[in-house]
Amino acid sequence: MDPIRAARAGAVLCVVGALGAVLFSAALLAGFAPADESPYLLPIYVATLAGVVALALTGAAAGGTGRVGVALAIVGLLGFIAAEAASPGPTGDALYAVVPLLTALGMLLAGAAVLRSGRWSGWHRVVPLLVGAWIVVVAVPVIILTGGPGPGAPAAVTALGVWHLLWAALGAAVLAETRTGERVPA
Repeated sequence: MDPIRAARAGAVLCVVGALGAVLFSAALLAGFAPADESPYLLPIYVATLAGVVALALTGAAAGGTGRVGVALAIVGLLGFIAAEAASPGPTGDALYAVVPLLTALGMLLAGAAVLRSGRWSGWHRVVPLLVGAWIVVVAVPVIILTGGPGPGAPAAVTALGVWHLLWAALGAAVLAETRTGERVPA
């Protein structure tokens, strides 16, 4: 499979998974309280991982900064998968304390590389940066202030739901920027 087709497939998976996460957040806000969230969260993390791989395949996160950013975001998202597999427990808790910031750093670096490369235009250019910034500027502070997502913390659930909307926007940006044969990865 050529890189553009693979990027588009990953972008579709990212959009579908991220929108599923938004629906999951809405269900939590409406009172849904599953005994085990893993069956819901693991596919979401895999979908966002596909979004980062799709971003990498477009070549928009060019250069060393972009490669490091993509690598850190991938490691962070793999950390989310490991944290969920280890939850509940101290290992999962420890991973959940680190992997959001690792993912954020990766997306901030990848986002800076996308801006610098100039390969994407319009709102697409800023989406990777927004995905990373949202974690640091909004999600983590809200989670710290409210004690984490879950019952009694609708602000944290909402912050995470918006973060997933940004992941859906990343997938949409990849789809838009790979819609023609003129866009070739570096």
